[in-house]
Amino acid sequence: MTRNYRFDLLEATLSNSASDVADISAINQFGSALTLAVQYQGGLTDTRGYAVSGAAIDTAITAMSPAGIQDQVFKAPGNTPLNELRNVIVPGNNFAPNPIPGSDWTAYVNAFKNWANNIEIVSTFNGSPVQPRAALSVYKAEYDTGTSSFWLVPDNSHGGMSTDFINISVQELISNIYLQTGKLNFHAGSKTGPLTTFDSFTPNNAAGDVAKFFVAGFDAGFWGGAGHSVNPKDASTLNLSETWNWNANYAYNAILNPAVSYSNALGTGAGTPTGQNRFYDPYAAEFFKNSNAYGYSYTDLISGGGGINPAISLWDKATNANVQTVNIALYDLGETPASGFKTGNTGYVAPTGADYLPATTISTNQLQFTFGFNVGATFLAPSKETPISFRFYAPGDAQAGADGFVSLALAKGDWYYYQLTKNGAQWQLEPGNPGGQAGFFDILNVPVTADGSPAWYQLLFGDVHALSTYNIYATTAGNVFSSVVADHGAQVTTFGPGNVGLNFVPGGAMTYDPATFNAPTGAAPPGSGPTNPFTPAAPPPDVPPPPAPPAPRVGALSGTSFVAAQDLSNLKQAELAFGLNTAGDGNWLLPGQIAQIELTDTAHASWIMTPIVTQANFQGGWTTGLSAQFGNGAYSAFLQQYLPHDFNLDSEVYTNSQTATFTVNLDTLALGAAAGGSALAVSAGGSNTQGNWIELMSTGSTMPNATLVAYTTDANGNMLRRDGPGFATSLDDAALAKIGAVAADNGSSSFDGKQSVYLPVGENLKFAVIAGNGQVDPNPAVRIAGNGTLAVSISDLYGRIELSARVDNTLDQSETMAASQRLGDDPWVYLKQGTTVNVSLAWSGEFINSLHFVRVDVNPANPAEWQVGGVAYGNTEAFRAALQSSWEFTATQGHSTGTARATWTVQGGDGFYAPVLVNPFGEIFTLDQSATSIANADGRTHIRNFGANTFGFEDNTTPRGADFDYNDMTMKLGIGEWFV
Repeated sequence: MTRNYRFDLLEATLSNSASDVADISAINQFGSALTLAVQYQGGLTDTRGYAVSGAAIDTAITAMSPAGIQDQVFKAPGNTPLNELRNVIVPGNNFAPNPIPGSDWTAYVNAFKNWANNIEIVSTFNGSPVQPRAALSVYKAEYDTGTSSFWLVPDNSHGGMSTDFINISVQELISNIYLQTGKLNFHAGSKTGPLTTFDSFTPNNAAGDVAKFFVAGFDAGFWGGAGHSVNPKDASTLNLSETWNWNANYAYNAILNPAVSYSNALGTGAGTPTGQNRFYDPYAAEFFKNSNAYGYSYTDLISGGGGINPAISLWDKATNANVQTVNIALYDLGETPASGFKTGNTGYVAPTGADYLPATTISTNQLQFTFGFNVGATFLAPSKETPISFRFYAPGDAQAGADGFVSLALAKGDWYYYQLTKNGAQWQLEPGNPGGQAGFFDILNVPVTADGSPAWYQLLFGDVHALSTYNIYATTAGNVFSSVVADHGAQVTTFGPGNVGLNFVPGGAMTYDPATFNAPTGAAPPGSGPTNPFTPAAPPPDVPPPPAPPAPRVGALSGTSFVAAQDLSNLKQAELAFGLNTAGDGNWLLPGQIAQIELTDTAHASWIMTPIVTQANFQGGWTTGLSAQFGNGAYSAFLQQYLPHDFNLDSEVYTNSQTATFTVNLDTLALGAAAGGSALAVSAGGSNTQGNWIELMSTGSTMPNATLVAYTTDANGNMLRRDGPGFATSLDDAALAKIGAVAADNGSSSFDGKQSVYLPVGENLKFAVIAGNGQVDPNPAVRIAGNGTLAVSISDLYGRIELSARVDNTLDQSETMAASQRLGDDPWVYLKQGTTVNVSLAWSGEFINSLHFVRVDVNPANPAEWQVGGVAYGNTEAFRAALQSSWEFTATQGHSTGTARATWTVQGGDGFYAPVLVNPFGEIFTLDQSATSIANADGRTHIRNFGANTFGFEDNTTPRGADFDYNDMTMKLGIGEWFV
């Protein structure tokens, strides 16, 4: 009796990452209908389940199975009440030999021999421990009669990156369609290249990714298949022998949607048990139709564009952590689950009457078509010459064609923000604000139906030889889109009211012909409309601002995961991060766009705070890194959005978000010596404050113009990264602040450096010394004395630097302005256009030098890339010429020791401004990008940071005998205060 049980299988990954998912798996067996419900914060729930009873599935699978193999019952001796289903066998079972033979596929595979060269596989592999490098794979197939095998041959004519030739014998293919238990052979570079054999038929690499598509095409009945559009008024068809056309509506003989008129040139039907005549997998089809379970190894490849992906997320976006509750309900054999089953989206919305109403009512909404082409670190995009047309159904309009569509061709040569307007009777797309190959274009003011009923749109993408047609349906209510549905596998994402993104590479699965990566070889397709008549305009369209997205969330990071703060009125930490807010329509970005968080100290609104920048991921989600800028006080933060190539961040592409307000309230913690007296640390005691600001001030030095570097370690002495979790591999990566005392050649003091650093509880603040000659002493002698305000003495072979150290959790204007130096350890300041800066100057040297400032533009998508005036940072004459043509402010002093005051009003846009020095020989010196990237002609560092907004230059080159005392021109910048 104890052996009479049923069971079913759930799978889950729990790594506390956003990729964690669960699913119901019926690949190996089926025992019980069940419902899987995942509960998210805020009462939201997502489910997977069954639409029929276990008995119905048992009956169907028994009918399609070889005789006798489904006799999986338990009968107690002399008794029969418990002789019902225990387990049904499906092709992925663990029996040996498999009672469901792979020979079921014989007819299909034999027919495929003469069809092989008609298929094309496109896959995007995003890396694994076996093969970290991402790849775009484009493959065609050939049948080799001599070896009775199939070759999958890479085609790199459209940007494909794979070079492996995959060989699969006819018998291996037949044996591995149901279940992939064999080996995979591929040759590097050619059919005769070096052979590699994997112990899996679908290994976790780019070649294995292609093999998955190859076997899945047979299982779903896609190879040789075709289907009409789901919309009966659309005459287009999909060729399923090309993977970018795969769509759940056509899988398994169109079992979900028979109205699409699926056909297969090679044969069709579920076949008969042991008849060797399957043209799709009836076992997987049963689960595909009646459940959200995996019925086949690669159901997720088949479920796009109309089906439900069996995987369900275990990541709660509201908490940035794994969900806390997963509910599982199992049902008796005859019970049909009351809920849990999710039906797929067919990609079609029928008209409310006999026909769609004309979409001729102008709106101010934005319908945004988003093309994302990042494959790992590789950026691929269709040719700028690929024809693209936007069409809307408006029968009776003077501009409509015989098919009822108004067709408007997009401008070639770039991608733009388009404003759809009507001038009299003429509809037109006016392009502006070019986006280059940014991966998307926008169409604003999409017309809608007068009553909000479904409007029908089309996007034609490609020429007559490589054409994809997307049907899009939208309803409106209250002057915003209430729903948007698209076919052909396009993924719809709502970024805000009226702001809808259509992603044609959802999850990396391409939905268009890769031939579009090359310049078109044929004419634009019929119905694409006349050539766009407009010369693109540079400024963006002048349209009413869309509704403000919700405010960014305020919190911190746990590892790389964002953790939202619960009480914004009493934050006990000064390092904060900002992240995606999913409330309402959310503040999602278009994939790849830039999020910039603008910050304000509400008690000192004129003080300049350094904004925080990050880039949205492929789903439009975003999280900033930690930023230590917040002393005790009240602050506000809002989100601005920019294109990824906008180095200057001066062309906002959407309206500002709503504002988040928060208050930092740090208790004063005890500051004392740590790490055997070589470091400073704060003790929390009974407080829940997580760190304190430590003001470090130079009070004396016998090290001529040396620089003290402050950094932190953990309790074990491991040096910590400045810009994120983990250990630093160099002092450059760890430096939090640099402090020094600038002395003139006669020994008089020019500036005493001061800087504040944020010291978290549990970390030790340590010091290193960089001497005037550039030598680094990572372990100077440190002596700490006193209470409250501590005296810190750091000494080595070059002399001694004296500091005062005290807790001061209220930052002043100068310390706030210095955030840009703490965040990146760079000698620059973040300033806004029109700001008047007081420049306190001191110099001591023979040369007469000129000081300037230049804005350095940082690539928001890759902070390691800098530009000045559009020229890349580098040790090149072109870059130095860009410095000269871009600088502002001039002060010329020298051939003496002295001080002066000057004022500078920033003429350029908001951004990072760095000092530039020009000596009498015309040699130009500026800041270093990194320890290995220095733009100065002699390859040496010529500028030092001596404290908050305090910088010093060496004005001579190494070949000419520079002494690197960094006092030839020094400055301290302030707003409303002087230092000399």
